[in-house]
Amino acid sequence: MIINIQSKTQVERDFAYLTDAIANGTHTQVFHEGDIIEIAGIEHVIIGMDVEPGFAHSMTIQRRNKVDDYVFAYNGRADYETSDIRSFLDGTYTTEFPEEFLEAVSPVTIDGMKTEDRFFLLSSSDLDPETTKYPYYRKRENRIKIDREGYLTWWWLRDPLTGYSHSPRLVLPSGSVSYYTAYYSYGVAPACILGNR
Repeated sequence: MIINIQSKTQVERDFAYLTDAIANGTHTQVFHEGDIIEIAGIEHVIIGMDVEPGFAHSMTIQRRNKVDDYVFAYNGRADYETSDIRSFLDGTYTTEFPEEFLEAVSPVTIDGMKTEDRFFLLSSSDLDPETTKYPYYRKRENRIKIDREGYLTWWWLRDPLTGYSHSPRLVLPSGSVSYYTAYYSYGVAPACILGNR
């Protein structure tokens, strides 16, 4: 599989080049937070490197722009573990990618859940410049996503507004973090981790 890398220069590389660089720890010399990696025609942005606990080396990437709108949870609850959006990421969403990429994505436990996910939504603390482990999100403007038509858009986060079991957080077109009712449809910008433990 060939990937397109947009950094200071635009380069095409074999996907093995990326996974080998992560495995041997040279990825931080070759790639940078904010670089765009196109995988199967889908642009992903590098949001962090070697920031994931339990990994010798890792690269966390997130879909650069949103996937189409999806309901967070048809039952109206802001519980990510049982949400419809999580089921979508674990099922239908994976069909967009070649097996070579899916095999390189490391399953991780999110927020103490009993299962591991390959693709996941970020949380509001992941976007907070004061608490984020992801260097890319130390700049608020990096929260802004666009849809397929190029319009600024809303996108879901995984955590609920404190004290509101029906209101997951989301990012507004301005980049501000807010919340809305779980049975509405908004954008999805999944993240995943490439790495070795």
